[in-house]
Amino acid sequence: MNCAECERLQAELVTALAKYDYSKATDCRVLLTRHPHHQPPRCPGLPSDRSKAPAS
Repeated sequence: MNCAECERLQAELVTALAKYDYSKATDCRVLLTRHPHHQPPRCPGLPSDRSKAPAS
């Protein structure tokens, strides 16, 4: 991350998780995803392209 806003939101996310404040953590994740200079982190175990996901 090279954006000051992304770094601030990431720090808030880490703090929220440490305090078990999952509502705040979710808010931070949403804001990180919506931030125009940020590539949202991939969730472990999920394919990067959902069209390549195995059929259920």
